[in-house]
Amino acid sequence: MAFFNQEESPFSSYFTDNFIRVNLFFSLVTNIFLWLFLSWYSRKFTSDIIPLHYNIYFGIDFFDKWYKIFYLPLSGSLILAFNGLSSVMIFRIEKILSYFLIGFSSFIQLILIISVSFILFINL
Repeated sequence: MAFFNQEESPFSSYFTDNFIRVNLFFSLVTNIFLWLFLSWYSRKFTSDIIPLHYNIYFGIDFFDKWYKIFYLPLSGSLILAFNGLSSVMIFRIEKILSYFLIGFSSFIQLILIISVSFILFINL
């Protein structure tokens, strides 16, 4: 690859950056927590069809099968993987964009925690 100097691995400078390490660790731990949390609480669902969306104007407006609640941590995993790989490739060229990608992954994980907690609140 033309991006990388052959003397140094692209991962060595990437993982020594504190902002990258903290946000990557936070995103990974949060996503694993989402998977485990949903696995634990999905056993408590009493029916196959559950409410998956709540709107303050209309109330519950979307029902679907219970396993589709796992699409939320799956989307978080895919976003984390895509942004993580993109961030590694871009880090040497543009550090600010790399920080943005990893920070965005952490932000998405926080939004997913909030949405999962609200979905579980209306279901349990």
